[in-house]
Amino acid sequence: MHNMGGAAWGSHSCPDATKHPNHTRSRARAEIVRRAKIIRQHGQYAALPTPASTTILEDSMLLNKGQDAITPIALPDGIKMVRFFSNQPARLAVDTREKDKPVIKLNLTGGLAATVQVPDNIHAFIAHRLDAGTNDISVAFGT
Repeated sequence: MHNMGGAAWGSHSCPDATKHPNHTRSRARAEIVRRAKIIRQHGQYAALPTPASTTILEDSMLLNKGQDAITPIALPDGIKMVRFFSNQPARLAVDTREKDKPVIKLNLTGGLAATVQVPDNIHAFIAHRLDAGTNDISVAFGT
């Protein structure tokens, strides 16, 4: 990986962008190497059984900042809930794009994350900052 080579390899942060602390791509390296060894030894790789609980490998994201900032959120397949969290007070409106349903308003206080259920056949949310929008609000997906 580029980030292992430091200045000699161009001082790259890849495969992980410096803005994404979850390191989803680099943490996949060990599994990729393990599967490659199996394929090399046996000529094929059998699919793993589907686990009972699926972990979503999507990185969390941050909402746009600023008064009245709007952030469209595309939902990965299989998502049943979306969590919003801020370590400072924040106000947010979430439009679940569900027909004839009101917008959900959230007051984030720095305690527990607020969750919004994903209605059936909905593949995107719109988040709208209701406050000054100076602090970060993170978004995470769950099954």
